[in-house]
Amino acid sequence: MHRRGFLASALTGACSVFAGCNLAESRTEHTDPTLQVNEGPSGEGPTGDTEMYLRFHDDGTRLATVGVDPYITSQPSTLDISISHRPDTRLQSLTQRVTAPVSDPDSEESPVELSPNSENPPRVPVSLSRDGTAAIVEVDQFGDLADETAFIPLTVTRWPEPSYSLAVESTVELVKTDSPDHTHVLTGSLEFNFTTPATGSGEGPSDTPT
Repeated sequence: MHRRGFLASALTGACSVFAGCNLAESRTEHTDPTLQVNEGPSGEGPTGDTEMYLRFHDDGTRLATVGVDPYITSQPSTLDISISHRPDTRLQSLTQRVTAPVSDPDSEESPVELSPNSENPPRVPVSLSRDGTAAIVEVDQFGDLADETAFIPLTVTRWPEPSYSLAVESTVELVKTDSPDHTHVLTGSLEFNFTTPATGSGEGPSDTPT
């Protein structure tokens, strides 16, 4: 038997043993989204009015949009995630790394801690964990929301005081309903920069998104 023929036979045998194995499955990486920033009505609103969106396209048409909407006064208090996508696609999974970068080289980066928003809990099962100083947000089953826009409201339960930046790295997997063996992998990152309020001013901070 030729070696190539043997390898093909071995792979076919492996697929018969492991459920879900599909040699035709393929993946397309999307790593260059466009950025949209929505601020307050005047364009100069407080940090709490700033939302950022990563817009992904496929062959010139919109594929999906991943939004991050933190509410920040002196520090982030809530973090709302949204994923909208084309009607002919289904959400497969979401993974996010949320960190609080520090600009002072003498300061150590500390972990961020998140929890589901108790007043407006997510409608999908969310797994929250830590990887070093990063808070990890994972959704691996969207259920009935796979065909809809997904909203994931989170609460920031711990924020490191020395940090005035919020960074969110997102990876989303979705499939087209007519091509379930083809996965689109969307990756991108957002960073919000903010300042503390002036002492005694009684006013909220300003925000300079990047």
